[in-house]
Amino acid sequence: MKWDYYNNADRLSLFKHTADLINLKKTYSVFTDGQATFDGSNTLLKQLSIKNDPYTASPSNSDEMNVEVAVNFDLTTQNMLVSFPHTGTWYDYYGNGEAVNVPSTPFMLSMRAGEYRLFTDVAIDHPVVTAVESEIPFTISVSPNPVNTILHVDSREGHIDHLTMRTLQGVAIKPTRLGALQWDVRDLPSALYIAEIVVRNKIYRIKIVKN
Repeated sequence: MKWDYYNNADRLSLFKHTADLINLKKTYSVFTDGQATFDGSNTLLKQLSIKNDPYTASPSNSDEMNVEVAVNFDLTTQNMLVSFPHTGTWYDYYGNGEAVNVPSTPFMLSMRAGEYRLFTDVAIDHPVVTAVESEIPFTISVSPNPVNTILHVDSREGHIDHLTMRTLQGVAIKPTRLGALQWDVRDLPSALYIAEIVVRNKIYRIKIVKN
């Protein structure tokens, strides 16, 4: 991307949002293998139901989860009847994962003008790329950054299980591990990457510049 775009707050926000959607698709199989149903083609209130395949109304993990998307393209707040695939607890992805009880379906939601909401019936972290950045300085440190040949990663959370370098287009690259805390990145093209660092089944993400 153009570097001056990275210093524009609106463009950076759009970039992070798009990157997050790409990572959702790559992380959770329902977005690629699920059965989608679209509703609202003749109105400004749109909704998309994505049922996993095979479908279950009581998923036990993210591999079985279902998704409901609701959007208000109108210029005013609207009450929207959202046809969730099933009743029970859903999690508002863009509402910091807040649990929402859906006692019946369709379920009425108040949607602000231009509001976009995504619900899952399994709690997942959000956002994939940006939310954890505030935690990283206290738990994960990388050096040098920018890096040329050897990336050193320290963790106060425990042993580092995996490290993946992901391009801004979402392509995953696994550099060679040289030791408990070092990875060889000399063969990576010069660019901005998102380092995905797995420690005790928790993923931390931090921006890395490769010279």
